[in-house]
Amino acid sequence: MAQSSGSFKRRRTVRGDIVVDYLMLKEAFRGTIGVNSFAGMVFATVVLARELHRIGAPLGKLRPKPKRPTLVGTTMAVAVARESMRGVAGERVTQTRFAGTMIGLSLLAPAIRRISAATAAMAHMFRAALRGIRAALLP
Repeated sequence: MAQSSGSFKRRRTVRGDIVVDYLMLKEAFRGTIGVNSFAGMVFATVVLARELHRIGAPLGKLRPKPKRPTLVGTTMAVAVARESMRGVAGERVTQTRFAGTMIGLSLLAPAIRRISAATAAMAHMFRAALRGIRAALLP
């Protein structure tokens, strides 16, 4: 009777990694934008890459004034944000007034708390520095 060597180790393969990455990417596209087809995923990726390249290209040239967004680019950005919100909150979000504002503020709330805490800490350090300077100058 043959004995097993203990734990069975599976090898990772490049093909397996590609399949898992594709399935995760497909699920992310389906959940955020609602795109199920491969062609739709390619189209959305190309649009996003072109917009990111358009926004990021002037940074390499150090232009002081970036170009204003075009009407088409702004419309696509609003559509992506709207569909992403619908993917997260469901279809009822279109019938609820100020749903986008509520979701946006709920996402900003942790950042605002951290910013206010950092501002309070900086004010405390500034007051302590002023007290130290005052104590050094006035005996």
